[in-house]
Amino acid sequence: MTPRLRKNHQTIWLLLAVALPVGFGTALLQREQPLTQEPIGPTLPAPLPVQLRQVNDPAITLTLRQSADSSTSQLEIRVKAALEVPSAVVRVRQQSGWQTVGLLGAPGLYRFELPASTAHPYLKIVDDLHQYTLYTFQL
Repeated sequence: MTPRLRKNHQTIWLLLAVALPVGFGTALLQREQPLTQEPIGPTLPAPLPVQLRQVNDPAITLTLRQSADSSTSQLEIRVKAALEVPSAVVRVRQQSGWQTVGLLGAPGLYRFELPASTAHPYLKIVDDLHQYTLYTFQL
């Protein structure tokens, strides 16, 4: 290295020795607070305390739950294996016809509030796109 290149090399390294820590310190001071993460979907409602009936199927377990004062009912569905379709609709039979209570997707736990007049619900799980009934249950 020639003396001129050596001098330039030394000057550049001295400037970097000062500039890099100052730059890192400034960057740390400028960063924002981390974002709080919110759940992707709504959280599951708490299970009601009284379990009335349960139906087991190889792919699905249905549980009918009720509050202690019998004012509200809840349908708990545990999807054990992937369904034949990517999403399915859960419908409950009412006096006025079939009422949709929720959607099922990937395997997991789902809880849906049932209409108040549902004592022994008759329900079906339907592929709504093709109008094909996947499962039919009487609780």
